[in-house]
Amino acid sequence: VLHSLGLTIHAHKIWGECDFVILSQGGIFVIEVKGGGVECHDGTWIFTKNTGIKNTKKEGPFEQAKTAMFAVKDFIESNSDYKRLLYGYGVIMPDEVFDQNGPEIELNVLLDKRNIDDTLENFIRCLSRFWKNNYSVKHNSSPTMPDKKMLEEIRLILRPEIKTVYTLNTSFSQICQEQVELTEEQCGILH
Repeated sequence: VLHSLGLTIHAHKIWGECDFVILSQGGIFVIEVKGGGVECHDGTWIFTKNTGIKNTKKEGPFEQAKTAMFAVKDFIESNSDYKRLLYGYGVIMPDEVFDQNGPEIELNVLLDKRNIDDTLENFIRCLSRFWKNNYSVKHNSSPTMPDKKMLEEIRLILRPEIKTVYTLNTSFSQICQEQVELTEEQCGILH
């Protein structure tokens, strides 16, 4: 599970973010979590935090999850040989019963207050079944299911291990800068 995965490669945003990316042998899933209240008026989505603070967006939680999923998919495919993997998205609204319907709302990928006590494992299984069936219908074939080795490689693509090297040159530059600062300080005191 990757939390707060930043997306500099989002198709519609300068910067996007996935609340969670779940890498499982059942597929790769982007999860959008909306705590508090959720409303939509005249195409504007209003999210009310438990503190009463409201935040508005033109994009609803299902659309947010979907566009983030495609950004993750495109990034993985452009940085690996992995094609035809199962991708999907889900939305979690732990504080609300959400039973609205509409063309941008996919209730089959929703975990809301009615079943929030269910396990995350069951939610991921449901997502996997739904998206696998969706993929098979639309592509007339089955997706490739990632194995443990693929998942580890994908994790490193999405969130690589990073370590910088503190070079001798960097150390020398820092010492020189400190000497200049000390010399300037000494001159100030003498002055």
